[in-house]
Amino acid sequence: MARDYGTADGSITLEISYAMLFYVLKRLKLPGEPERLPARSQHIVLANREEEASALRKADVAE
Repeated sequence: MARDYGTADGSITLEISYAMLFYVLKRLKLPGEPERLPARSQHIVLANREEEASALRKADVAE
């Protein structure tokens, strides 16, 4: 998966506008708690859930 997302050390930082946050999370299948899904169905997880929750509140998107 690292090759698919262009990472060298297994992580990547995405800078996303508030307007696009919900759509990017949805496209990457990250809303909810994807870390609880089997690795076969969920290959990536967020490293900073608190920052995501804060950004969703600022974007006025209900989680």
